[in-house]
Amino acid sequence: MNFDLTRRKFLKITGTSTILAVTAPTVAARILGENQTSNILWSIGTVNLTSDEFSGGEKLRIYDVDIDKDPKRWSRTQGAGEPSRIRFSLDEALPAVFAIEGFMMSHAPNEVYITINGKKGRFRIIPKYKKDADMHQGRELTHNGFSLRVPIHPSFLKKGVNEISIIAVGPGVFHYDSLWMERAVKPIDTGLALSVEPTIFYRNRNGQLFEEVDFIIRHSLPVEKLSFTFQLGAHTVVSNLKESSMADFGEYSVMMAEVPVSDKPESYTFTVETDKGKNRTTDIFKPEKRWKLFAGLKIHNDIGFTDYQQNVEELDARNTDLVLEFVNKFPGYKFNLEVAWLAENYTRLRTSPRVEELMGLVRDNRVGIGAFYLNLPTSVCDGEELYRALYSSATLRRTHNVPVDTACLVDIPSQCWSVPSYLADAGVKGFAIASNQHRGPLLMYSNLNENSPFYWEGPDGQRVISFFSRSYRNADRLFSTSPTLDKSRQGIVQVLARYRREDYAPDAFYLFGQTGDNAVMRDSSVKAIIDWNAVYEYPKFVFATDTDYFDYIEKNFADKLPVFRGDGGAYWADAVGSSTAPTILNRNTQRLLPAAEMFLAFASLFDKNLAYPDQKLRDAWEDLMFYDEHTWGAHNSITQPDRENVLRQFEFKQAHAVRAHWAAKDLLTHAFARLTQFISIKDRTLFVFNPTLHTRSDLVTIDINDNQQLIDNVTREEIAGEILLEKNRFCRLRFLAKDVPGMGYKTYEIIGEELDVENLEDVVMTNKTVSTRQASSDSWEIESRFYRVAFDNKTGGIVSLIDKELKRELVDRNAPHGLNELVYVAGGEGQQIERNVSSVPPTTRLDVSGQNDARLLENIATPFGRCIRIGSRAKNVPVIESEIIIYDTLKRIDIRNRISKEEIRSKEAIYFAFPFRSAAPQFQYQVQNAWADPNLDQLPGSNREWFATQNLVLSRDGSTTVALATPDFPLVSLTDINRGKWPEKLDLRNGHIYSYVTNNYWSVNIKASQSGELEFRYYITSGKDLDNDSLARFDAQTRSGLIPYSRYERRYERGPSQMPIDQGSFFYVDASHVEISAFKEAEDKNGCILRLRETSGRDGTALLKSEWFNIDRAWLTNGVEDNISDLTPMAGELSIPLKACRFTTVRLCYSLVTRQKQK
Repeated sequence: MNFDLTRRKFLKITGTSTILAVTAPTVAARILGENQTSNILWSIGTVNLTSDEFSGGEKLRIYDVDIDKDPKRWSRTQGAGEPSRIRFSLDEALPAVFAIEGFMMSHAPNEVYITINGKKGRFRIIPKYKKDADMHQGRELTHNGFSLRVPIHPSFLKKGVNEISIIAVGPGVFHYDSLWMERAVKPIDTGLALSVEPTIFYRNRNGQLFEEVDFIIRHSLPVEKLSFTFQLGAHTVVSNLKESSMADFGEYSVMMAEVPVSDKPESYTFTVETDKGKNRTTDIFKPEKRWKLFAGLKIHNDIGFTDYQQNVEELDARNTDLVLEFVNKFPGYKFNLEVAWLAENYTRLRTSPRVEELMGLVRDNRVGIGAFYLNLPTSVCDGEELYRALYSSATLRRTHNVPVDTACLVDIPSQCWSVPSYLADAGVKGFAIASNQHRGPLLMYSNLNENSPFYWEGPDGQRVISFFSRSYRNADRLFSTSPTLDKSRQGIVQVLARYRREDYAPDAFYLFGQTGDNAVMRDSSVKAIIDWNAVYEYPKFVFATDTDYFDYIEKNFADKLPVFRGDGGAYWADAVGSSTAPTILNRNTQRLLPAAEMFLAFASLFDKNLAYPDQKLRDAWEDLMFYDEHTWGAHNSITQPDRENVLRQFEFKQAHAVRAHWAAKDLLTHAFARLTQFISIKDRTLFVFNPTLHTRSDLVTIDINDNQQLIDNVTREEIAGEILLEKNRFCRLRFLAKDVPGMGYKTYEIIGEELDVENLEDVVMTNKTVSTRQASSDSWEIESRFYRVAFDNKTGGIVSLIDKELKRELVDRNAPHGLNELVYVAGGEGQQIERNVSSVPPTTRLDVSGQNDARLLENIATPFGRCIRIGSRAKNVPVIESEIIIYDTLKRIDIRNRISKEEIRSKEAIYFAFPFRSAAPQFQYQVQNAWADPNLDQLPGSNREWFATQNLVLSRDGSTTVALATPDFPLVSLTDINRGKWPEKLDLRNGHIYSYVTNNYWSVNIKASQSGELEFRYYITSGKDLDNDSLARFDAQTRSGLIPYSRYERRYERGPSQMPIDQGSFFYVDASHVEISAFKEAEDKNGCILRLRETSGRDGTALLKSEWFNIDRAWLTNGVEDNISDLTPMAGELSIPLKACRFTTVRLCYSLVTRQKQK
């Protein structure tokens, strides 16, 4: 009986990401089920793909199955030292099968001796594909399983006590999963079984290629006087074996002979003769693939983690120095810089001659540079940020004339679905993920590694050849830190076991990476490669840039690769929840920086003498990305949170977010100061700028003196608003700015005398008429013509939300928490919510609680609708203040939650619950250029515990769509909170959304605790027919707010080209299914760059026009501003082609329209 652990299906996918793969629990259950029969005589352990139930320490000398019932008394590993022994009793001698299920982690023995009552048997340990049970197995390049079945002739057994001993042959150890003995269901075959097995190893003998071949003879009883003859064409191998060289039973590799390689199939005859007769087998000899192992050597770059960030920068430069030395020292040597920052860092820290030496090697394809700026968790990057992550490498390419056409993202287990779209748009043809399976079992739950390379297809249909690697330090894992030829040989056998199958087309493997985090460069792997190639022709190691590998695959196998579509999941994105405040700051900067660029560019269009602050903008984008970079903190941040190195690394990390934010605000203020000089204002004026494409109305907050009023310059009506704060003779006024033009502005005149702020007590208040505010109600309900909202007077959560147009209740009243209720979760220490390790207990001990002690602070009517404010508290959150606004004219609910959190170092998480009522729930969330379904639009193995959205999450059923905007924080869990179950599919049992705003579940790298004031905004809308165009508008409005700017001095005269005083648009884009991503000065200063994002999944055209600027020339460019084709403006307007779910980038050259000055 043979229980095949390796049964699996690998499907070639051409239009869907569906893949059938046997998962670890499925395999284990199947084998266990087959073994639960009366034929089992005894067993040690259970088949669960791990060795967790066995001892990791000293083993028993003899394990007696009749006495020792605890598997902990059996050792989990077996090496070449003292044999492991099993004693068992039988009622009779009988035919049996002894079985071992095991696995290999690092280099493992290739043979095992099994002795049964003194009879010695010899068996090969053949690595076979095995699913990973946990992250420890998932990160090992050489991890594989094996299944050994030993038929035992009844003459070897006896009634009474029997004994089996096991000892491995060769270096290293293998791991036990389970052992058992079962009664054979049929008599043991006493004949010989023969096989000829070509190996993967080839040698060159004087110009002739020879392949090593194993001749295998299997026998269940002792054999005497054995000889054999192997005939392949004109080549003959003859051998005679002495009786002393044969085991009593088992499988015997007679010899590892070499046969000449032919270019055409040939038949062979294998004849074995013993004292009992002659056996012969004939077949067609099928040589193995001639494998090429592309060694893409790299050192993984963490900005921090192992040391202070500054020390890492210096170390990286020293490692690059060694690369330059190795190129001259080792023939053919090549190296890869993971990310473009490593090259940029070198240009900062080394002199020009040294930099030019590096760039010369890049030009010669001896050193490769990855296209991404940093190792980013792309699911938390916004759309424009991902383009800027590709700009640095494009600048290196142009400045130094070097190729950059591949990319990798390392350590982070998974990446967002939009990555292939961005890379294809930037001209990148190959992409690799080197996945760390810690808290990210993408590859454990899928066959993406075993199916690599494949085409990863983005939402817009663009593809990039991709390789998903099991680790980023694969050379170390293959060769070890003390390599030998034998270890290399066994390692290669174990590595290629996953790919030696008929449906795997390539004959090349991508050995990604050399060593670990910020390691010092060493040459042991380099020497091991050179030593190997001196002995073996194949598998052949190829020192390679990433380009070498992807070029080879594209040239030879482009039409044979499977295609996968879908999101990789947000596995490591939850780290942002450990430092929530700077994450919110950085997320706000993601909106402000493009706005600053846009309005600075508009100002430069009016006056070409205005210097565009390109370097300041570049620095701000880099700080933004450095905060999002995957290294959140020091390696000892959880175990030693108060240590100086931990505090300093977090301080440095947070500084990136702060610098980027203040740079964005500074640049935006400069932009408005410039731009308003070209608008014909008369006196003190409030400008409200709209950075989005479409006309919109929204709330704006400003400070004015309490004797001043606002006048709408379009309608000349007095503005009524809500006073949020009143002190020291000024008031903070919130009002609804109506119909502000897209990519433009609207103005309000500020009337009323200026106050002498140094003598406020002497000033008489003359004109306070800015607020129309009714007295507060004591009701726990608010209502508009769109919604009726009711609150629980004990928790403060929303218990009813009725869409009056649909006549439908939107809240699931059976949910454990109300809508917008804070959910506090304690516990999780030592459970799988921390780490996906099989030996760690499942997550069962979570203490979930909600809000309490609710109190009504205010319920008032405002000039724009109704506003209610409620206070409450929760465990370790002593202050919760929620403000909910509904509008008279907008179908939208605005929520602002301010909390004060206590510092807690035990495991915890905070959510805000949005339990929407749904009869047949469906969800969608936003990736950068599309909507994604949490089950359908996923790569195999992607994360279902939480998701990262750009802004919106939809909860739908057949009749209603509810859209939730979460602009301040990207993480959401769907249907339930994160339970640490790591499910492979989302169970759509309800329509609940949980905004996942804090956690400290990680065991390394993140902040152990956080405390202080936090604020989260949410927006809700609903409808029966919320189409993608409507949702895109809702997304833009809730993601990027209107921006107020007050200017008090009179404008000086600047000539005839002045924009109107009341309102205006600098440009118009006529298309309902597009939003703006960027408008900026081109990197090469040749015109401006406009980037648009198609939002509805359909091709079309956008018409760009302006009353103020003529478009003289235009080009369609790729995503990093390389011109692709001319576009022809007509009468100063430009028709821009749009592709579904795609960004479109255009270069514009312009001239001012001459017109009379506005009055």
